[in-house]
This record gives sequence, structure tokens and C-alpha cells, in this order.
Amino acid sequence: MTAARVPERWTLEWWGPRLKIALCVTLVLIPIGLFLLGATMDARPSPCTDQQPHRELTEEVEEPATLNMRKGQMTVISFGRDLDTKRLTVPLEVVSGELADRTNPLMRVIAEFQRSGEDDGAQLSPKRIFVTAKGRGNLVRVRVCVERGDLVSGSGGEAVPAPDPGTYEGSVSFVDKRVEPFTLPLTIKLAYPRWPNVALLLYGVILAGSFYVWVLRRESTDEVVLSANGFREFFRWCAKWNGLFAVVGGSAAAITAFGATYLSSPDWGSGVMQALSLIGAMFTAFVTAASALAKKSVERETETVTEDATEDATDPAAYGR
Repeated sequence: MTAARVPERWTLEWWGPRLKIALCVTLVLIPIGLFLLGATMDARPSPCTDQQPHRELTEEVEEPATLNMRKGQMTVISFGRDLDTKRLTVPLEVVSGELADRTNPLMRVIAEFQRSGEDDGAQLSPKRIFVTAKGRGNLVRVRVCVERGDLVSGSGGEAVPAPDPGTYEGSVSFVDKRVEPFTLPLTIKLAYPRWPNVALLLYGVILAGSFYVWVLRRESTDEVVLSANGFREFFRWCAKWNGLFAVVGGSAAAITAFGATYLSSPDWGSGVMQALSLIGAMFTAFVTAASALAKKSVERETETVTEDATEDATDPAAYGR
């Protein structure tokens, strides 16, 4: 009987060159795709259109009301990577007196919002912050609306610069004759919104980390690694099982560091040091995981070779070969 002939397409010789070409094309297309995706990310227009202007009072106020914020009330607006408009409602209790003309919004002054933790003096433009406060029952509902996307202000169409990432702290002061002076603290957190651009750092870390682990694990140290032969040897190592396991495991560890450092942060991107810290965390995670997996793969291959050699040495039939 003759053995069944294996179709040509099922052989490694047929798939090998094609897989290499597909891998090279993928390595080139990934950064291009990430760059284009990051460049096309824009905020969907959602302006703060529910704001009402303050009207002049038509009657005298005998006793101004006293406002107080509830214990544990949240006054933080966290955008994260979101580019859309955010809103927050803060209820203030009227602890004494009575608020006159409840339908008329309170007069307020929006203070400058300074970025905390940085010494560059970055500010969040007050033109992006809209506040309306009206009475309802024994409460004064303060509605805060913040626009992050492209914004044009004034009759001349002056563009308001986009805010930089970071944590901004400021306040809204109510200076209306109907209430005692009251200041509401606010915190606004913005993270770098275009995650594909940050993912380019992850892509670079995976490539650099793979090459670094290969240099540490390679057997020959005589040949220069930054050469055509060195790169060919590196890609051959990546195509082997031990190299593939190391790259996949290291990539998983780097992606975990990427998510824990950038994706979960509400205000990432306020300085260069944060980018350097992210690169360091991802590279450390990749090298640690990939080195451990590469070492285990080499030990497993060594054990297999040793077992095969032992079986050949103890097999009487092997002496007659």
C-alpha cells in the first residue's frame, strides 16, 4: 500500500513563506491603522443648551437664604478619555431663610480652574463651563455642564483651545442677593482621549521587548545582533514555539500594564513623566513574563532531548543501527 499523498497546501513548506509575508504586512499595517484611527477621533457635538441667564430682581430681599452642601456630596466630573459633554447636578440644602423668585437662576461667578500637580500653569477655560442654579422646594439644584470638544466663543467665532489632560480644581461662587455668599468646589478630570496614539507605545514596547529578550536568550554572542543576519535570526526565533510563547505571554503582561496605567486612569497624560512611566511599566512587565516563558520553553526542549537520548542509549536495537 502506498501512503496517501498530502496536499501541497497542507505542508509547512507551502504555508511558511506566505505566513512570513502576512506577518510582515501586519507589522507594517498595525501602526498605520492606529495612527489613522487616533487622527479621526473627534467629539460628537453636544453643547450645553439648557442654560438660562440670570434676570434682574424686581423685589427686595428681606432675609437671604443660607445654603449648605450635603455631607459626602460628589463634586467631581470625570471625563477620562471621553470627548463628549459631561453634566453634574449638585443639590444644595436651604438651611435657613427662604429663597425668593425660585425660577430665576442665581447669579454666579466661575473661578479659574488650575491644573493640579503640574507647575506649567495650565488652565481650563471658564468658557467651557456652564452653571445654572435654581430653587426647588427646600433645595437649590446646581446644574454644571462642561464641554470638552471643539468650541467657538463670541460673535467673532474665536476658537477656545482644547484643554490639556490632567486634574483641574476650581470653584463656582454664588453672589446673588437672595442667598448668603456660598462657594461650591469643583474638580474636573481629563485623560488623554486618543488611545490609539498611546497604543503605538505599546506596539513599540512589544517589538523592542521581543528583541531584547531574544538578545538575552541567544546562544551565540559573537555575531553582531544589529545586522541583516541578526534580524533574520530574531524572526526565526519568533517563529519557533519558544519564541512565540515568550512574545504572546509578554504581550499579555504588557497589555495588562497598559490597561492598569493608562486605560484605568481618569487624568493620564498631563506630563512627559507619565508617558515614560507607562513605557517603563509595560517594558518591565513584558520582559519579566517573556523571559520566564522563554526559559521554561528552553528547559522543556532540553528535557525532551535528554529523554530521547536516554531512550536511544538503553534501547538494544539502537546499537545495531
